[in-house]
Amino acid sequence: MRKVIAISVVLALIAGAAFAQTSISGTVDTRIKLASGDSTGGDVTIGGGGVADAYVQLSGQDPDGKFGGTARILANEAETGFHRAFIWWQPIPQVRIFLGQDLDGKFSTGDALTDWAFHRGGQGYINRHDWDFWRTVFPGNWASFGLAFSFYPVQGLAINLVVPTGEPGANYSLHAKGPDSARALRYQDVIGSLRVEAEYALPDIGKVLFSYIGPGADFSDKPTHYGHIGGSFLLTAVENFQAQIGVSTYIENDEKVHNAANEYYPFMIGLGASFAAGDWGVKFRAALSLFSYIGAQTTTNSWQYAVGNALQINRFTAGTLATFNIMPWYNFGVLAAYFDVGADIAKPKPTDAAVQTLFFFNPFIVKGIGPGTIRAGLRVESDSRPGNPDGALTTFSVPIQFAFSF
Repeated sequence: MRKVIAISVVLALIAGAAFAQTSISGTVDTRIKLASGDSTGGDVTIGGGGVADAYVQLSGQDPDGKFGGTARILANEAETGFHRAFIWWQPIPQVRIFLGQDLDGKFSTGDALTDWAFHRGGQGYINRHDWDFWRTVFPGNWASFGLAFSFYPVQGLAINLVVPTGEPGANYSLHAKGPDSARALRYQDVIGSLRVEAEYALPDIGKVLFSYIGPGADFSDKPTHYGHIGGSFLLTAVENFQAQIGVSTYIENDEKVHNAANEYYPFMIGLGASFAAGDWGVKFRAALSLFSYIGAQTTTNSWQYAVGNALQINRFTAGTLATFNIMPWYNFGVLAAYFDVGADIAKPKPTDAAVQTLFFFNPFIVKGIGPGTIRAGLRVESDSRPGNPDGALTTFSVPIQFAFSF
């Protein structure tokens, strides 16, 4: 009898897996710098890379498409654990419930042009990309653990309400050590921790996007700001062309922000555009940040936009930053070539006469080989921050990336 029961259980599990529409996928991403150095005359080195990603992902849903989940087990030199682990339930077409964590992020308002989509892989290694900065210009990205409700009341309208759990300003991963209380949120802090992202599609025209991220604290405690707010418009009406313009800022608490240290939150204006016609195209993005810096300006942090999740909880020393980059590209068939060039132009404090500049150019190639990709490039930056030898420091590197998905 026990054998019959065991066989029945196995058959039930096999049948359940077959009808659950389960998929298995994975990726291995390794990187290395073939050469790197700078204008100080020091040694040229090889290395500085490693395993960027190595993961296996399982995803599935019930036959009716109303209940499903995803688990991505990540292992690299920095962490091992759940990179994505969540369950979703859509009992009716108008409502979807999400519980878990997706470190790839959800509900970003800048994904279409300025965030991941700009380089599509290799950001921060093959290419110059600051995740925190662009996600402040076009806010909304959510990557902590919590509960989210998505509502679709009418065609074209999506409203996402997020209840993140964890201490205010913290980003706890599922594999964080410690008791459950380390990811607990006081009820009096819930209202101040809510996140709202909404978008409305205008047929044949584009999309309007809105994001609000609470300060992560009880409003009655008078936090230094009452939330990070942003809005943008994505134009898709022109064939082969997309453009997005947006603004974001913080709802300041004047009692705490305007103090003797002259610290302010930034007002940011962003623009992204992309044109593609057959085998060639060009991408562009730019941002103006007023009062954009954290703390005192030194030779080590003048270009630091954020430290971890600091953009949600810290104040900004008065200053102005304008940044842009333009990237034409051409697909030769055997590979695609890109030429990314841009600059940061900053005036850290209103009283400073000097304007700091950083220019960079970043040509790179991308070759697809079945489900795999090879990226290789050259990164050169010329930084004029005070304290650099001869008024500017030039750095270079030759990064290469091998990635394979299965």
